[in-house]
Amino acid sequence: MKKRILAILITVLLLISCFGAQAQTDRQFDDVSPADWFYDAVKYVSSNDVMVGVAETEFSPDSELTRGMAVTI
Repeated sequence: MKKRILAILITVLLLISCFGAQAQTDRQFDDVSPADWFYDAVKYVSSNDVMVGVAETEFSPDSELTRGMAVTI
């Protein structure tokens, strides 16, 4: 259930990125590669300070999304 919510959230953010402003900065995360289906969404949310990841070089896309995280986002 939580992974499904995370997938839906990332998909929505990806759609927003298609119509939103271009990303201003590029942050590199060791656990997100250009081959990942969610790469563009992670790039968008990190570049626009919507989400910052769990560390400077780690986004942790496979972690569970809590209600608190969803509210913060």
